[in-house]
Amino acid sequence: NIASGNTISMIQLAELITKKYGNNYIFTGIDENENDRWNISIEKANKLLQYKPEFSSLSIISELLKKSAS
Repeated sequence: NIASGNTISMIQLAELITKKYGNNYIFTGIDENENDRWNISIEKANKLLQYKPEFSSLSIISELLKKSAS
């Protein structure tokens, strides 16, 4: 996998994981890092390899969580 070409926030990731394992997720306050994102360019892979992502970040993480052991 090279990259999905889109971003996911830490809160979105936390929500996916807590939903998978049936935990409660409560966040109060301001997350100073909420706007931090991995923004990996896939332009070179697209140009040299004609790479086009098949999955979004959210869909692939959700799929991986479905396959993981509880």
